[in-house]
Amino acid sequence: VLVGSLASHSSAGYYAYGSLLVWSLAAVGQNYSFTFNASLREAAGHRHAGPALRTTTLLSLGLGVIVAAVAGVMAIAGAPTEPVVTFAILAPVTVLRTMSSVFTAVLAVQHRDQFRTAVAWLSVGVKFALLVRVASHGSPAAALAFLVSDLVMSSIYGLAVHHADLQAGGVRDARGIPPLEGSDDDPRR
Repeated sequence: VLVGSLASHSSAGYYAYGSLLVWSLAAVGQNYSFTFNASLREAAGHRHAGPALRTTTLLSLGLGVIVAAVAGVMAIAGAPTEPVVTFAILAPVTVLRTMSSVFTAVLAVQHRDQFRTAVAWLSVGVKFALLVRVASHGSPAAALAFLVSDLVMSSIYGLAVHHADLQAGGVRDARGIPPLEGSDDDPRR
């Protein structure tokens, strides 16, 4: 709405189409992470039982390449510069949104809902504040706001999920899994 009212309806449309593509592709990552729900529950939410960071990264990069390819095809086909640049910026957003979708599924099984909600609100706040400032510059600026806000969210989620070993101080149970931070088995309690 901000992009449409401050820039143009065309800009809002380019951003909306690009965002829809990002969210659709990120759903692939979310569905991939759901295949680990049973093993994560069995392991009390420990990331070792969930999606590997390497696989998550490769999947996310592959989906980002799809959006970059769309931008490339649009450029070759002679599309206007604005949607081409918008989709090019949304390629790394696809990578980040896919990764955060995977991390969200792990955090949900870990019962870290308040944390996820706080981070999501932070990300929305960053995005909205940026959009208010840059929406008049069109869909590429809106895509940049999306990129920055997803960088915040994905970074925080990634640290929360993939630094459990450091947080647990190397202590592991009989299965080789560190205790979940804040759990009864956490040696820092």
